[in-house]
Amino acid sequence: MLYFRKYAAEIRTTGFFGVLKEAYGLAAKRTVEVARRYALKKSLYSGAKSILMFLLGYEGMWLCAAILGLSGKLGVSDLIVLLNAIVSVSWMLNNFERSVSGLFTDAEFIENLKQFFAYKPKIDETAGGLKMPKRVESIEFKNVYFKYEGAENYALENISLVLNRGDRNALVGINGSGKSTFLKLLMRFYDPEKGEILLNGVNIKKYDVNKYRKHMGIAFQDFAMFSATVAENVLLDEVKTEEDRARVTAALKKSDVYEDILKLKNGIDTVLTREFDENGAELSGGQRQKIAIARAVAKNSDVILLDEPSSALDPIAEYKMFETMAWLCKNKDVLSVIVSHRLSSAAVCEKIFVFDKGRLAEQGTNKKLLENGGVYAEMFKKQARNYLTEAAYE
Repeated sequence: MLYFRKYAAEIRTTGFFGVLKEAYGLAAKRTVEVARRYALKKSLYSGAKSILMFLLGYEGMWLCAAILGLSGKLGVSDLIVLLNAIVSVSWMLNNFERSVSGLFTDAEFIENLKQFFAYKPKIDETAGGLKMPKRVESIEFKNVYFKYEGAENYALENISLVLNRGDRNALVGINGSGKSTFLKLLMRFYDPEKGEILLNGVNIKKYDVNKYRKHMGIAFQDFAMFSATVAENVLLDEVKTEEDRARVTAALKKSDVYEDILKLKNGIDTVLTREFDENGAELSGGQRQKIAIARAVAKNSDVILLDEPSSALDPIAEYKMFETMAWLCKNKDVLSVIVSHRLSSAAVCEKIFVFDKGRLAEQGTNKKLLENGGVYAEMFKKQARNYLTEAAYE
């Protein structure tokens, strides 16, 4: 799990590594116990197999040589040469078999090792920096350009926009328009090639990157579920106090999945997935997405980022999610950003930023953008036609 890219974002933006380390430690102990229990049986089996192969092969060749010698078909000198050849060939074949089988394993290991030593972190996460302000009032992108390594074209080109506290901000556009890349830069998984990103007027490169990320509550589009309890999956940290448990419960209620969790065997203490627990629970896609939203709610962050939060939700669940977003902005006074290609997600937001081919094509309210008749209006009409077509078939 710690080596897979899909888990990296959650681990890097939270303190969940300690929980996973403890879980892996317990799993390793159980593995050692099982190994000790069956090691003797396995050794006896392997030993018996080796002895049998030795008798059938090596001793068999000696027996043939002895028969040839006793029958007079081989002289003493020829017999000695043959026996020495049998010993040499046996050792050579044995070593060759071991070398060939180990060659593929070693080659794969060496390739991984070369990649490991050649890896250069995009962001120095040990550099330290300024303390984060108590309140995040605004985040501004100023003439930001970015392209991925090896790419010819910019993923983001000359992006300038301002996100303000208390607003529900939406980033919309078709797949590949640059929305998720925008979030990655905002989270400082990458730095811009040109331009700058400012938090309260200060370049985010000047802040301690780990403390900066902890101010962000995010539900990723490709979120991961860990083999830990529901509560730990929500907090992405150890659940130590009753206050932690209350925070988990409140977040699950706000994300409209609490009743489903109560039906599980151990409620919020139920282990998810079967990686460490054969009785672990498996959630549906919609339930998993609600858990991801609960993470953002539970973090008590100044900034809430939701990347395609309604892709696995039905229309009723989607509506309740937007109610949660409205509650967060009003009662918790946060800066929120919804990234989506579904314009129903954007219509309720105060600010809508429309991305097209890595550029910021237009911005404004839902009403203003529809009146402008630009990219947003065209997308809106196409999606509306799809809904009407589906309704007609029903």
